[in-house]
Amino acid sequence: MGVADSGKVLRVGGRLCINPTNLATAFPHGGTALGMISEAVFQPGLKRYEVTAEEYGGEPIDLVITSETVVFGCLLRGMDSDAWSTSFEDTTTGSSSGEKVVEYPGATRAGTLASARSVKLLYSPDDIQNDPAILMYSACPILSETAELALAISQEMVVRVVFQGIRDTSGNVYQIGLLEDLTV
Repeated sequence: MGVADSGKVLRVGGRLCINPTNLATAFPHGGTALGMISEAVFQPGLKRYEVTAEEYGGEPIDLVITSETVVFGCLLRGMDSDAWSTSFEDTTTGSSSGEKVVEYPGATRAGTLASARSVKLLYSPDDIQNDPAILMYSACPILSETAELALAISQEMVVRVVFQGIRDTSGNVYQIGLLEDLTV
């Protein structure tokens, strides 16, 4: 058994990009940066089925691992056009400013599959030598059902966005590890 090493405790800062093509290059690794983020959280969400025993009053006696529901969530800070067009269902380009304008209703109709808007999502750590990166191969951007925009001088305007991972065409969902060890 190893000895506890406080040097292995991490505080991981990083940035988010979509559709990276080469992890050996500098951020955004051949992809598109998604502005500034905060409060990034990855939830692997292992699902399991309990095997219970009637003779013990329905007490669980084992677990069957069934699948994972993978979710990456963060707060998008400010009004970055790439972040907004990735996160919101429908955006257009403003005629005067060239910035993204969110609209509803737009071209996306009820019943549209979220996978149609999936992206390859990379959380790229600031310290690529020591901190883990997270690569989701097919991440479907969905706004949190409780998403809101604070419009006050005393608060930063952020929007909570969630990316749910699904299998890509090769069957991959995600990898976590040092950036140099991940495979695009």
